[in-house]
Formats: sequence, structure tokens, C-alpha cells
Amino acid sequence: MSVFYSKITFITLCILLLSGAARATSLDDIQFSDDMWEPGFVKILDSAPTHLSKDLSFSIPPFPANSTPETAKEIDLLLQYQETMRTPEQLEAVKIEVSTFVKTMKFGLETFVSPDVQKRVKGLIDIANHDLSYFLFREKRRFKRARPTQLSSTLKAGIPIPGHASYPSGHAMQARVFAHVYGYIDSAQASTYLQRSDAAALRREIFGLHYPSDSQAGKDMADQFFAALIKVDSVRQELDDVKNLYELDKKDASSKKKST
Repeated sequence: MSVFYSKITFITLCILLLSGAARATSLDDIQFSDDMWEPGFVKILDSAPTHLSKDLSFSIPPFPANSTPETAKEIDLLLQYQETMRTPEQLEAVKIEVSTFVKTMKFGLETFVSPDVQKRVKGLIDIANHDLSYFLFREKRRFKRARPTQLSSTLKAGIPIPGHASYPSGHAMQARVFAHVYGYIDSAQASTYLQRSDAAALRREIFGLHYPSDSQAGKDMADQFFAALIKVDSVRQELDDVKNLYELDKKDASSKKKST
């Protein structure tokens, strides 16, 4: 049934896209306008980044226009997710990420058992999160992309929609930046952290908050952001120091385990 429903949805969207220039223009006029933003998110733009220049630019492409076949396919995919992937397990995971995502990002911090290492890793996460938030919301404000549910009345958000624009995905960017931090310190598990960050980004698509192209743009921004951040001497030094401390902790824990 979901495949049939998906095909009907795609055909309907194609008819809308081919119904004339006036229709296409009105569809492309739909956006997440400035007056729709929650003030708290706008306020983030008043706080300049502390380690990187506020003029730092990112190479991410414009999102596909609302009237394009690319967007129609993305909506169709999200409708498939809605029908087949909104499991209780995924819902529980996305709820945890909504409530504790920025503060803890549990998928990484549990690795670092030493209180000192945990504290310093958390400090690095705070540094990264402060600066990335500025760039993330600057780009969201610039692109003004409509949320998927603004283009499809059939698509329902499975969790509350944040009061800011869709493109690029904030959770995709944050999760991947944090994964880069964890992976720098704990290189043996770097790929695991990236996989977990990808899963967090995908869940935002599953519950109707983001298009896949939002997630990809967030990941691209994350890679570029982290590459710029580790060029800052103080940040690179702290990353190296915490990495060395973590390696010493691992050796110490291994020695104690062998002696028991």
C-alpha cells in the first residue's frame, strides 16, 4: 500500500509542477519567512563566533527549488519514511536527541570515562557548538527554505518543528561536528561516531523535519567548519592535549585490567 501511495503522491506532485508557470511561481514563493522564526534563534545571530571569523564562507549549493522534480522526489521519499520507518525505537531516539542533543550528545561522551577527559571534551564541544550555531543560523536565515510539511499537507511532522528554516539541517551539522571532535580524540572509533551522526541526521528526515538535501548540506558545512576550526592554534592544541590524555587513560585502564 505504501508503494502505491508513494507513486500516487509523486504523480500528483508532477501534475502540480506541470500545471503552468503561475502555479510554479506560487509554489516557489513558499518559504520559511523571517516572521516565522522564533526570537531565540534569531538572537543567536547577535553573538559572534569566538574562534572563527564571522565572515567565514561555506561551499554549499542552493537547495532545489520547490517546483523542481528533485524536491518532488525528496517529498516522496519523506512520505515513504512516514509510512515505513517511524518505529517506536526511532521515536525514542529522536526525542532524546531533541531534549539533550546540544548539552550531552550521548553517543560520544560515554566513551571518555575519566572525569577530567569528559570535562575537557565537553569544553571542546561547547567551543564548537557556539561557533557553528552562528554560521548555521546565518545560512538558514539566508536560504529561508520551507519545511517539508509546508509543501505537503500529507506529510506530518512526527515531532515539534523548530522555529527556523529547513536548509541546512542543524542536527546533521551539529552531530557531524561533534563526531569529528570525538573521532579526533578517539581515532579508533572515528567511523562509528560518523555513522551515529548520520543516523541522527536521518531521523530528522524520518520524522518529516528535513529533506535529504538539508542533511547533506549540514554534513558538508560540518566538514568545512571542522577543517577551519582545527586550524585555530588554541583549539588544535587542546584537541591534541585531550587526545594524549585519553590515550594515557586507556593505557592505565588496560594495565589495571591486566593486573587484576
